[in-house]
Amino acid sequence: MTNSVPLPVRKKFKDWTSVYSSAPHLSPTVIRELARAAGLHIYSESDDGCYPASVLVGLHARDAGHKTIALPQRQRRIFDLLTDQTLGTNTNTISFPGENHRTYLIGWE
Repeated sequence: MTNSVPLPVRKKFKDWTSVYSSAPHLSPTVIRELARAAGLHIYSESDDGCYPASVLVGLHARDAGHKTIALPQRQRRIFDLLTDQTLGTNTNTISFPGENHRTYLIGWE
């Protein structure tokens, strides 16, 4: 019997890599590992929704627990954009207790 589970397929070319999947949903872990293989910076190792932009990172906690965000470069101050609470100074990594289904907006200067 043939396996009926759709699997992603990856083909490497000289200057780029192609990935195809017929699966309707790829897990956050699979997407994160594809991004890592492409050389992208990984902001969060969790399966929470993570939305990086040039001046902020949004993180939506899918469940309660310890959250860590790693920025590509050290920042003088990392803070919660909604409360202005400082979460870290002279660092590129912050950790905090996340609340279930809460969205965090993190900025830096």
